Amino acid sequence: MLEFQRSMPMRYPSGMFNRGLASQIGEPSSIPTTLLIDRSGVVRRTFVGYVDAPTLETVVRGLL
Repeated sequence: MLEFQRSMPMRYPSGMFNRGLASQIGEPSSIPTTLLIDRSGVVRRTFVGYVDAPTLETVVRGLL
């Protein structure tokens, strides 16, 4: 993950997956996997593999 972050700079929070999180939302099927999580902790959208910034922006705006 760190190597990916270095090659594809991200301007949003990212983190490592752990067993506790996996028990709540399931295991990712690919790296990277992007989860859009609302303030209540509900997963609103999952992207498996690379997702570009314009797509993320469009989806986030639609969720606001």
